[in-house]
Amino acid sequence: MVDRFQDHCSSGTRGAFCAGAVAALLPPAVELTDLPMIKENRAARLREAGIETIEDLWKADPGVLGKHPSFINDPGFLNSQLPLLQGFARAHHEKQALVYAADPRIYELREPIIHMDLEFDGPRSEIFLYGMLDHASEEVTSWFDASRAGQKRMLTDFRDLCKDQSPTMVTWGGASSDTVQLRRACDRHGLPSKWVNEVHWFDLQNEVVYTNNPESQRVYLPVRKFKSEKVAQYFGYEKPRLRVKDGYHALKLYRSYRQRPDVQIERDLTEYNAEDIRHTRIILEGLRELMKGQ
Repeated sequence: MVDRFQDHCSSGTRGAFCAGAVAALLPPAVELTDLPMIKENRAARLREAGIETIEDLWKADPGVLGKHPSFINDPGFLNSQLPLLQGFARAHHEKQALVYAADPRIYELREPIIHMDLEFDGPRSEIFLYGMLDHASEEVTSWFDASRAGQKRMLTDFRDLCKDQSPTMVTWGGASSDTVQLRRACDRHGLPSKWVNEVHWFDLQNEVVYTNNPESQRVYLPVRKFKSEKVAQYFGYEKPRLRVKDGYHALKLYRSYRQRPDVQIERDLTEYNAEDIRHTRIILEGLRELMKGQ
């Protein structure tokens, strides 16, 4: 599209205008702070060491960087985080995924494979929506309930499903959110939570896409933010128009629903959650294709 637009541009003022318009169509340049583990403070330290761009970071000599006053007392960054950052910086600079080895686990997941995501009110320890997508059939199952009794029933039904079918539950960041909320919900309803540890969980975010460990990181994706939606879009996902914008908006709507039940709110929350579990299916298939033949 940019090339076709440039065909209509000429020199002089009109050319300058067209150049600006073309620039507006291009994605913004990747900044240091777009990479994981780099907040503004660390970005400032990197700039002090002469690293201004992601290309500078990718090509930086760890030995030289380690001698700079900004990093001489930060061996943890140099030894564990810098190698990861250089991998992601290179992927962004080259605008393509870098695959160093296949992860056999993504091909050996125990069947059935179910993509799962919870919507919850953390402070209240309430799980009000369970979303599940069967990987093989792509069928979506949604459970919603705002009542205490209904939430206890959903929790026990989910526990029984995990015990009876012994599926692989694929999540995005579930190790730090979904499993924590399931344990809290068990405590709230006076149920044992040992079963949560016995589920076959597979967290795509923390176990594959961003492991936080250079030894286990096999693939580097040129994605700015490691949200499931953004990663899924890299693999071709097209986001539909949704009424619910994000998790915070979902929580506000749920609390509104508790005050005044509304079938439209339930429908909107269920639709939002269903898209989240479609993300992980797209990501898993995308990773399998990327790693094929490695």
